[in-house]
Amino acid sequence: MTTRATLRRPALSLAVLVLAAVSAGCSSSSGGLLTLSGAELDIKNCDALQDIAVEELDTMPPTCRPVGSTLVFPSGARATVHEGGGSAMAESTMSITTSVWQDVAAYGVVAGEYQRGCTNPQAWGPSDALAKVRDAFGE
Repeated sequence: MTTRATLRRPALSLAVLVLAAVSAGCSSSSGGLLTLSGAELDIKNCDALQDIAVEELDTMPPTCRPVGSTLVFPSGARATVHEGGGSAMAESTMSITTSVWQDVAAYGVVAGEYQRGCTNPQAWGPSDALAKVRDAFGE
């Protein structure tokens, strides 16, 4: 029997960020699902906690989950990685930049930022993790 976990798409998901340049807006009414098998979820947490510049996620092999480590965004935003988690954050409701991240288990962590109006999107993460997100939520 195969164990499967389903991660539901949050309102400001990374998938929306990654696709903002080709989509009509930051949110969509379609409810995509990211489904991972038990084997894909079977990855140990990293032993050491560290600050990780999100630009380094592209070349960071997913040998362990950086749970408890802090992602550091170009905007200066910081976010602590939680297992199976993800979040979107802005400094305030008037903030120009929104930073987002998502744990994609054995595929790694993906992160991104975009500016007000879904402009200037940037995304970082291992190519397989970004592909999983795109497959789940569309191009």
